[in-house]
Amino acid sequence: MYGIEMKFTVKTLSDKGYSQRVVSRKLGISRTTVKKVIIPPKNWTTNLNKIKTLNLYL
Repeated sequence: MYGIEMKFTVKTLSDKGYSQRVVSRKLGISRTTVKKVIIPPKNWTTNLNKIKTLNLYL
């Protein structure tokens, strides 16, 4: 797994308008890895909802 610096760099380049293919070439990582960083998994939002409901009891 890549570090937080790599994920931040991927997000920054993506926000600047670079395509996933260009980002993967610049950083030397696969396009699927870039896609995973840019587009979070579907269950990520459900985990956020669980955290919010747990905060009510803290």
